[in-house]
Amino acid sequence: MGAEQITVIHESFGNVAPISEEAAARFNGRLFEIAPELKPLFRRFMTEQGGKLMATLAAVANGFNNLESMLPSASAFAKRCVDYGVKAADYGTVGAVLLWALERGADR
Repeated sequence: MGAEQITVIHESFGNVAPISEEAAARFNGRLFEIAPELKPLFRRFMTEQGGKLMATLAAVANGFNNLESMLPSASAFAKRCVDYGVKAADYGTVGAVLLWALERGADR
C-alpha cells in the first residue's frame, strides 16, 4: 500500500471517527437489512460491539504505517468474530456493508 492510499484512509477515517457511534449503528442497520440471517450473531450489547468495531477500525486505519502495532488489535477482533459465529462466507457481505457505512460517514 502506497503513502497516498494510506493518507486517504487516514483522512477518510478521520471524517468517520467523530460519528463512530452513528457509523456503527448505520453498519448494523444496513447489515441486518440485506442479510437478516446474520442478526443472531449480534446477540446483545449492540452499542458495545459497535464501539469495538470502530476501535478496531481506528487501530487499523492508524496502523498502516506500522503493521506490528495494528495486527494484535485486528487479530483479536477477528478471533472475537469467529467466536460469535461469523463464517468465511459472511465476510464479503460484511465488508461491502462496512464500506457502505464508512462512505456515508466520510461524506458528512
